[in-house]
Amino acid sequence: MLSIMCEENQQQWDEMLSFVMLEYNSSVNESTG
Repeated sequence: MLSIMCEENQQQWDEMLSFVMLEYNSSVNESTG
């Protein structure tokens, strides 16, 4: 997911990381229900 969001500008991946982590942690996963 991070690689998709930072595909155009790879220098700003650290700025996008918090948004990606928020989305990942908010999503429903098969293992957690």
